[in-house]
Amino acid sequence: ELLEAARFVTAAAREVAPRSWKDNWEPTVAFGNRYDGGQEHVGYHSDFLMTMGPRPIIAGLSLGATREFRLRREATDYAPSRVVCMPAEHNSLIVMSRDCQEEWKHSVAKTSSVPFHAVAGETRFSLTFRRNRPEFSQS
Repeated sequence: ELLEAARFVTAAAREVAPRSWKDNWEPTVAFGNRYDGGQEHVGYHSDFLMTMGPRPIIAGLSLGATREFRLRREATDYAPSRVVCMPAEHNSLIVMSRDCQEEWKHSVAKTSSVPFHAVAGETRFSLTFRRNRPEFSQS
């Protein structure tokens, strides 16, 4: 089933990928996170990994309970700070591409209540699919 999910994620990510990545983006690795209830969270961060190269595409598949996914961009000389919040619902896919990892940070915030999912209860699973690029790996 993970291979089926990877195929779905690949097709969806290619729809929004920059033109130069449309035909050759395919995930080579998937990471999983589990959030049990509203107190489990991850603070603002970016997924900057040298092995993914510049401007990586990261696709996050959300399963189970809905949690709020937040993106935050710090103010710069040319743009004000900005926060974007969106529900990461069951079977939803959030694709971060272009300058998202360089200019934005993302988080799953603490919450006092989590909508109950019929199968997962208050648990959310997140699978993030990425493409490692060997040409950027350090030897």
